[in-house]
Amino acid sequence: MSLRVVTVVISHDQPTYLANCLEAIEKLSFRPERVLVLDSSTQPEVQPILDAFAKKSSNHAVISIEGQANFAELAALAIKQALTGYADLTDVAIWLLHEDSVPEIHSLAELVRTLELSPLVGIASPKQLSIDNPKLIVQQGLTITKRFKPFSIVSDELDQKQHDGMSDVLAASTNGMLIRANLWAELGGFSLTAPELARDIEFCIRSHHAGFRVVVVPTARVRHAELAIHGKRDKHWLGGSTKYALAKATNHLRLSQLPMALSLLYWLALPAISVLQIFWLMLVKRPDRIWLTIRANFWAFFTLRSRVRDRHGLSNSGIRKLFASRAQVKTRARQALEHVEQELNLAKFEQNEETVSTGLGFAASGGLWIMLALAGISYAFFPIGQALTGGLALPLSDSWLQLFANTGSSYQHIGLGLNAPSDPFTWVLLTIGSITFWNPNLALTVLLFMAKPLAFFGAWRLVSLVTRSATVRIFIALAYTFIPALSLAQAEGNYPAVIFSITLPWLLFSLARSARIGLSSSVRSVEQSWAWLGASALLLVVAASSAPSVLPLLALLLIAFAIQLKTKFTRAILITIPTLGIHFPYVIFQLIENKQPLALLADPTIALARQQKTLLQAVATDSDYAKWAILLLAVLAIISLLTKAKAVFTIWIFATLSLINLWFIYSVDFTFGGLGSIFLVQSEGVKDSEAPSVMAISILLLLAVALLLGSISRKWLQRASACLVLAASFSLIAFNLITPNQVKFSESRNLPALFTAQANNGSELRLLVITAEADQNFRAEVIRRSGLRLDALSTAYRMSEPNTNRAYPGKQELALLVANLVSANGQKLTEALKAVGVGYILVPNQSNNGEIQLALNTAAELDQAGTTEFGQLWRVKHPNEILADNQSRSWSVTKAIQLSVLIGFSLLALPTARGRKRRISNDLAPEQEQE
Repeated sequence: MSLRVVTVVISHDQPTYLANCLEAIEKLSFRPERVLVLDSSTQPEVQPILDAFAKKSSNHAVISIEGQANFAELAALAIKQALTGYADLTDVAIWLLHEDSVPEIHSLAELVRTLELSPLVGIASPKQLSIDNPKLIVQQGLTITKRFKPFSIVSDELDQKQHDGMSDVLAASTNGMLIRANLWAELGGFSLTAPELARDIEFCIRSHHAGFRVVVVPTARVRHAELAIHGKRDKHWLGGSTKYALAKATNHLRLSQLPMALSLLYWLALPAISVLQIFWLMLVKRPDRIWLTIRANFWAFFTLRSRVRDRHGLSNSGIRKLFASRAQVKTRARQALEHVEQELNLAKFEQNEETVSTGLGFAASGGLWIMLALAGISYAFFPIGQALTGGLALPLSDSWLQLFANTGSSYQHIGLGLNAPSDPFTWVLLTIGSITFWNPNLALTVLLFMAKPLAFFGAWRLVSLVTRSATVRIFIALAYTFIPALSLAQAEGNYPAVIFSITLPWLLFSLARSARIGLSSSVRSVEQSWAWLGASALLLVVAASSAPSVLPLLALLLIAFAIQLKTKFTRAILITIPTLGIHFPYVIFQLIENKQPLALLADPTIALARQQKTLLQAVATDSDYAKWAILLLAVLAIISLLTKAKAVFTIWIFATLSLINLWFIYSVDFTFGGLGSIFLVQSEGVKDSEAPSVMAISILLLLAVALLLGSISRKWLQRASACLVLAASFSLIAFNLITPNQVKFSESRNLPALFTAQANNGSELRLLVITAEADQNFRAEVIRRSGLRLDALSTAYRMSEPNTNRAYPGKQELALLVANLVSANGQKLTEALKAVGVGYILVPNQSNNGEIQLALNTAAELDQAGTTEFGQLWRVKHPNEILADNQSRSWSVTKAIQLSVLIGFSLLALPTARGRKRRISNDLAPEQEQE
């Protein structure tokens, strides 16, 4: 029986492709009985082509429609019109073509022969080749994985006839599909509710259930541009981007083809699955797919009725043998990986990227030995005790759970208490303390001990971007390591400044790698680029949280980074997400509640009165060793402006901005106070630490010096300049050796043993510390049971205290209580002491506290508890024993979101080979949708 063929061409706004397609149809060896073109174009260039085609033969017909419609609707309308007049459909077949395809001369004849030879074949599909390269197979049969993800059996392979033995497949693409008309009528055509990239698969599965086979015919060849798959059509054609369409297709197939119980379970679990997919996509370095994945899941969740309409109650067990095997998926992933690597290598060749050696590695250049020597120089900080105290150093909470509770908290457990977010810096402390979770203080003390080796390693890596000389890298890194600001920060236990100094070189290095700046700036894969971006985002959190004083400088740095990325501007925005998530509650509190925008720049540490310094003293200190060294390095940095290196000018711009930032910070007075301070009078302001801004200036100028050394062509001059840098480094080392330490190792307890013992037994009583200040003024600090802990410091609390816009519950009562205590006026104090919850009173051993001690000895409500290493201690006779702190909460919605963001970006920064392979598998179109 001779098969009659009706050809249907679907056209939309592609006049050139349409003309080529219609011309190819006219040259077919097997001539269709009818050819109908359904066009939904808006371009006027299409109409003359259609008019000319319609005039060629009476068997040619053209239907033009207005308005947007999807492919299934257009195909249904066209096929219905094309089959008009056929009473018996058993010997009629429909050949469906996209206008961006060009069938070869014998393609239709081969398809027709297959249907005529086998009555059980309901659908025959051609081998689809690239329209630009006829030797490249772009598709030859479709199937799905065992998790119902669309999978192309053959894709982007050179045609060496290796797949010419293929026959039965699960599904085939709509382009070039030859369908028996009676099968089309029986099944009712394509599903109008299925998403675009699931319609062909869903239709072919129904064909299998109807008892027909779906085959590919390798001898039938059709060239196809795949405009929709490559994003060259209007997005309404696929209902969105290609990746979004694939995600929707996967969800549709799962909800319509899985057994009913599993389908319902999958639908109910879609919200939880979305969360897991976010973390998975971060791990496999595909954050760009997070939004479309969530959209696809929400689309499936809220259109369940439409998904269920395509359920037919038939088991797929009989056709599971046609599903993609695990071996096929792995093979495709490996082939795609090789293809991507070839493209990357070709891109590097076309861009003339340097492939020469970038110099000796860190270990080969002796970096590890230098780190060991630097650790030896820092012997005074070797962790021989539980925690460091003195200077600005405070211990962390002894319990990791307490450390976690203090992180991201919405209530400050210090002083009189305050509903406010904790410092962003507590997230940094939590990360460090989690390394030795059984003893959080251990990791913090090891960090201070390893500050110089870690700063050296980071500076070495950063300098490697501008010079190949191992000697220059080492000398410049050593100079950075011994900058006085870092040495002083280490000596006084200024953890935030030390952490920032370690982090800054790595932040600059990761940003440079993300933006492909510097030597060996190329990345081996897309995953590596995303990993550097994730690392940059996390390092930015650490830098911004440790040194709020340089936030303006960091903002300018990100703007420059975004400009460098050009078309990938969204990546610069992505880098800021963790920082914005961690800082947002704190920023809102300072701006709206405290109404102190400048408080956002305050250091997250104890605010102690400091000796006022000039900018020169801040940068070089008063030491002659440091002054001459800094002056020498500054002169070399200035000379670098004479070089031809383009980066020098940019470096100097940011160095100047860093100096302006330092001047600005020095012009701002912040509130003086420690942990839980309550000032009975307005206190004098204090300055932020100069260390972060100075370290930023230093690393930038040292980069300029490195560029200078690398640009000198004469060996003797280069060596002389390097010796000057080394001499400056030795001067800075000398300054470090004579810098006295202000910290010491001791127990983590930093309060009287009696108070600590009762707190450990569950007492919620508080310790009141009274200190005399100048001009007969007094300062009171209320210490809660958790004690003086670094993770309990609260800049929000400190900045709220002098703010008259905030009502401090109990402040007036405390002020009156302290006044009565120090004046020894005989007032009854029992109720006042109970109201504040004070169980003990401590007066530090200071020369000006003698009168306070005498006054407290006269108070009938107090018993002297003796002298402690922290001062004179008194015990309240009748304290408020039932006092309880009901504000304690370890979790909150905000904290959960912040933690999730940090975990997600940690997965993004984590390099994994598995993630790379899986990501490439996910990139295949249309074979797999993302995890």
